Amino acid sequence: MPNKELPASVVEELPTLDELVAAVRQPEQVTDIADQIYSHYEKGETKEDHGPAEDDLGALLEHYGVDVSETSLTSLFQVMDEQGTGKAQLEPFCKYFQILVRVVQHRKKKQEENMMAMARMASR
Repeated sequence: MPNKELPASVVEELPTLDELVAAVRQPEQVTDIADQIYSHYEKGETKEDHGPAEDDLGALLEHYGVDVSETSLTSLFQVMDEQGTGKAQLEPFCKYFQILVRVVQHRKKKQEENMMAMARMASR
């Protein structure tokens, strides 16, 4: 996975680690934090239409001190799916992954909504 620095403009807007941890303790805030993290993709930082490139997610995780060099993001997400929150292997990071998974889910949902809207427009 190529090592990629997050643009300074993005880093300025990202929540701090303390804010992430606080958000997980208050579940109603998790969506707000996820939206905040997600919004930098919306601003065109990522040009691909198929969602955040793996190295963008990697850069985001590295920003929060998650070592992504030894494992693939896909396998980390699989661990989380199997264990609910990825407790065993990912205890220190599972809170951040919960938020990042929500970011990805949020993005997929937005894409599906856009596709449905385009399909409706095309059928008229």
